Amino acid sequence: MKLKSFPDASFSFGFGGLSAFGPFLLTTSLPCVILVLIPKRKVLPVIDYQIVLVIILTLLTINLIVVGIYVVTVLKEFRETIKKMNRVLDNAENITDSVAGPITAISSLTTGIVSSLKVLGAIKDFKKGGKEGD
Repeated sequence: MKLKSFPDASFSFGFGGLSAFGPFLLTTSLPCVILVLIPKRKVLPVIDYQIVLVIILTLLTINLIVVGIYVVTVLKEFRETIKKMNRVLDNAENITDSVAGPITAISSLTTGIVSSLKVLGAIKDFKKGGKEGD
């Protein structure tokens, strides 16, 4: 089993089972030679990943704090709007009650007048009927 590498990229030649040697991937289970190309990667140090993760976490935390403050202010404004709407509805109820009172009184008055006229008409008819029978 021969393994040959080139400085530009990672190549491997071989026969037999599949095996990995560092940046090389060696496939040797087939009865023929297989060329596997694995490009070289620039590996960043772990500290760079940690710095990036800390920056991302910090930005996300700041973003969540800003969104949380915004949500709280929107909910406060919504609460104030609901309070104002409740006051408007209470005023509308008072106005309708104050308008309904006199309208009910006028309705009762007209009902009383109509009933009185009916009674007077009945009395008048009764007197007319009594004079004709004499």
